[in-house]
Amino acid sequence: MGRVVDDQGLVALVAADRAAGRTIAFANGCFDVLHVGHVRYLEGARREGDRLIVAVNDDDSVRQLKGLGRPILPATARAEVVAALRAPDYVVVFADRTVERLLRLVRPDVHCKGTDYTLESVPEADVMRAIGGRVAIVGDRKDHSTRALLAKVGAQDARASTPSSVQASQAPSLQVPVAESSNREPFLVWLLAHRRVPLGFVAGVFAYWLAAPTALSIALGGLVAAPGEGLRIWAAGHLQKAREVTTSGPYRLMRHPLYVGSSVMGLGFAIASGTWWSALVVLVYLALTMPTTARREEASLDRELGGAYSSYREGRAVASDRRFRWSQVRVNREFRALAGFVLAIALLVIRARL
Repeated sequence: MGRVVDDQGLVALVAADRAAGRTIAFANGCFDVLHVGHVRYLEGARREGDRLIVAVNDDDSVRQLKGLGRPILPATARAEVVAALRAPDYVVVFADRTVERLLRLVRPDVHCKGTDYTLESVPEADVMRAIGGRVAIVGDRKDHSTRALLAKVGAQDARASTPSSVQASQAPSLQVPVAESSNREPFLVWLLAHRRVPLGFVAGVFAYWLAAPTALSIALGGLVAAPGEGLRIWAAGHLQKAREVTTSGPYRLMRHPLYVGSSVMGLGFAIASGTWWSALVVLVYLALTMPTTARREEASLDRELGGAYSSYREGRAVASDRRFRWSQVRVNREFRALAGFVLAIALLVIRARL
């Protein structure tokens, strides 16, 4: 069982532990409505050191990360509940968007993250390397979430509040498979969003067949496309896919820098192709797939992150000062887009020489 402390008290306790030769592990999270995934994460973190610090997000940072309606419990209550568990030694509430400041303050030996991360995708990995520590992935698979738990409770509450006669009249309709189909997205939207890569390959083959590039068109198109790839790399170095609404780097300036970058690259290749017909194929593909995919992604993020994306879209989210990281570019596999960019230029050069 741990105790809740402030930053100053934490520093003093860690200094005493260091003097006694103890190692320090560090974990963090919102811990809003505790569930078994939280417990297993903290138990795993506890095994990484002699002392375990658990940093709990304050109410404002939870709201920024999870959206309106969160947290369910205030930070003081969440910290007290976490401190009552077996694993933590010290629990501290922090107001920052990330725990970088606390990591630099207490300099733990190991920073523990859940299994929804990899060693390459942990946002604070660079900080831990800088202070001579390491990162560990602990806990069980990400099969539990507060969001899913709240959704289940909400559904049960809604059913409990429905009169039994109404439930009985509705029961048969719940067994009709057609009822589910009303919530399915239109086939064309699904096709454009989920199959945009193979569709892009087909469009690319047609565009290449219709192309008549020249040295000048390739040079001009390359000059236009290169900043688009640069924007994508910049965005990929900040993006934490499906975990948060990213508000650092180019996400401070625009909502979809990856798609904007792809569109700029497509425009460049349209110019490089050297013919109107080839350019038309590229531009039609972009006009059909990019807006559809962006809208679908916005709806998905809003649904999964509890309205946090709406706050970001409306300018109410707080910008993050997270730094660009090449390791995050690798995690987001942006080098595949870069390789595709180089290959497309090479193919156009070959086409021009035929």
